[in-house]
Amino acid sequence: MTLDLSKDDLALLKGILEKEVGVIRVEIHHCRTNDYKDFLRKTEQQLNSLQDRVKAALG
Repeated sequence: MTLDLSKDDLALLKGILEKEVGVIRVEIHHCRTNDYKDFLRKTEQQLNSLQDRVKAALG
């Protein structure tokens, strides 16, 4: 699957991802359930991976 995004779209997506990673980190810190904490950590890894790909596309 290919997705064509403009530089403006990528910049917006980068900002959204950065914000969401921050939110996830706070949730991980406050989480008391290990299963949910593991889920959040996996989600954070996915977000970081996507964030890296967006940064690479921006150059």
